[in-house]
This record gives sequence, structure tokens and C-alpha cells, in this order.
Amino acid sequence: FKKFDFEHTPEDAFRLDCFCLLVNSIEKNYNGDRLKDVILSHSNIINDALEYITIHAPAVKSALLATSEEWKEFTQRPALKYVLRILTGLSSGHEQIQLLVSRDIIPVLHGLEQVSSDSHVGSLSEALLEKLKQNVTVAAKIEEVRKQTRDEKKRLAMAVRLKQLGQLGMTT
Repeated sequence: FKKFDFEHTPEDAFRLDCFCLLVNSIEKNYNGDRLKDVILSHSNIINDALEYITIHAPAVKSALLATSEEWKEFTQRPALKYVLRILTGLSSGHEQIQLLVSRDIIPVLHGLEQVSSDSHVGSLSEALLEKLKQNVTVAAKIEEVRKQTRDEKKRLAMAVRLKQLGQLGMTT
């Protein structure tokens, strides 16, 4: 993924697209679970994808996504959309992969789901979070992060209201 960010051919992009389609088409049955088990145990694709996000994602300083240059740069990385699509396909219906994926990157995925970009990373992040929510334990983590964001937005909105009322000479 790191190499893909700096140089890739249309054929490389085509191959990654095909792989994304493949992993997103794995059926949710015994054979599909076995295939995902093999991918998990005999390949580094999941760990590489998680490492890519962990290394390149800006620090999550707040529950609200900062529109900093770091976040804009991160969302424009060419490999990010493929990483998200691969993790979504492999996480779908597979508890072990869901737990592995959710261990460290839920705040980053939640931040990304609030982003609007040409590569649709917001929608891809939201889709990944929805697949991760199939696991009850992970769903609780995701809801906690989303609740923190809602609470922070409420606090900011109240502060703005109080400031505007103060400017008008009114109080609550």
C-alpha cells in the first residue's frame, strides 16, 4: 500500500480493484469463513492494511474531525480507498477479523466517515464500521465513539448559543 501511494500503474489499480471485488464477494458461509481464516493466517494483508492506517492517519485529538491539512492529505492517499474496501470485505461476517480490525482504528474510521472527498473515503469508512458492528462487542465501541462526537457537538452548539445570547444582552 505504501508503494501504491507513490507509484502505480493503471494495471496495479485494476488488480487492486479486482481483489477488492473478490474479497467483497466472499460468501458468508462455512467455505467463505474458511477462506477468510486462510487469508488471516497465511497472509499479511490485514496487518498491512491496519499498519497503513495506523502509520498514516493523523492523531485523533478530538471526537470532532479536524479539517486540518493532515486529514486532507490522508484522505487523498491513493491506497486508502483500497485498504478500506479490503477490510470491509474481509470483516463482513468474520468475528476474528472484526475484533482485529476494531482494536486500534475505530476513532480513525469514525473520523473518516465524517469526511467528504472525491475518493468517497467517508462512505467507505462508514461501510466498514457497519460491517464491524455485526460484532456486539465492536458495536459497543463504535457507538461509544459516535456518542462522544454527538456530545461534543452539543457542547459546542450550546457554547455558540450562549455567546450569541450574550451578544444580544440576553441570558438563559
